[in-house]
Amino acid sequence: MFELIARYQIRCDAVRHGWIQAAHSAAALRLVHARAQQWSERGAAVAVLGAEEVAAQSGALGYYGGWIDRRGGRLQPLDYSRGLARAARQRGATLYEHSRVQTITPRPGGWRLATAAGSLDADKVVLCMNAYAAMQGGWSALTRAYVPVGSFQLASEPLDPDTRASLLKDNVAVSDTHPLLHYFRLDAEGRLIMGGPGLTLHSLRSPAQVEPLLAWVERVFPGLREVYRPQYYWGGDVARTLDHLPHLHDLRSGVYAFYGCNGRGVALATAAGGWLARLALGARASELPLPLTPLRPVPLHAAYPLYIQAARLFYTLTERFKRSASAPRTATPTVGLRRVPSQR
Repeated sequence: MFELIARYQIRCDAVRHGWIQAAHSAAALRLVHARAQQWSERGAAVAVLGAEEVAAQSGALGYYGGWIDRRGGRLQPLDYSRGLARAARQRGATLYEHSRVQTITPRPGGWRLATAAGSLDADKVVLCMNAYAAMQGGWSALTRAYVPVGSFQLASEPLDPDTRASLLKDNVAVSDTHPLLHYFRLDAEGRLIMGGPGLTLHSLRSPAQVEPLLAWVERVFPGLREVYRPQYYWGGDVARTLDHLPHLHDLRSGVYAFYGCNGRGVALATAAGGWLARLALGARASELPLPLTPLRPVPLHAAYPLYIQAARLFYTLTERFKRSASAPRTATPTVGLRRVPSQR
């Protein structure tokens, strides 16, 4: 990913100073230390971290330790996507925006993709919609192969230099092992960006849905209680699969599909783009790092979101209990929050 950014000179606030995975429990700590050992044996620039080291490098408290992968970093995802689009156009690709595909039907030698405004004939078709495979017709079975789950982000006002210096040393990015995944970084203007689950699985509708993120900021950054001012919020869906792994399918005679980033889409989807391009150009499946698997629906798909919501509610209430036992909330922080419009 960072090689693509350099090759195509994409301006997306890319900083490659490392990524920390912080363990939320003793069991998770054993898991991430084993993961670091596996990468170390393969020559990666990684190191295990104790609780004090995670706190010192990230400013976040309450974690049992973790590991750091110094190959990782952070970027501005929308600017990155726009940069890739510009690079593709400069090399002859034609991009059709606001052209939702309604049906995909076979034709001699290929496929016809129909939209409300017209149609397009293609020899090969690549479906890379991840959590947004809600087509009318075509391979609608894709919509039952994963569960869309809302993930939300919260950005603070720019922090003052002294506060900023106490957080995320060397501009590292952090995510944790909590069942309700949390991730955070600083942006180029010194805002603290916190991401993770909302109050419900539904698409973003109100600032009340980002309350769990505000609570998490208070828990892991208690020193920010007096200075943290949330300013913007936004969100979207991630594609959750039962095995928490990405899936790659050859659906039928040159129609390929990829989904299941499970919240890791920026880097994973970038890599998958290369795999899908190779498939479309005739590469054998055995040449790819990810196997082609049959498309299978999630059992009891309609009920599965209820299970996720129940688990999310359980963990949210657990965290709320822990917080109330330690320190009271300081304010109603959603007042004045501004929503960032969808860029899809």
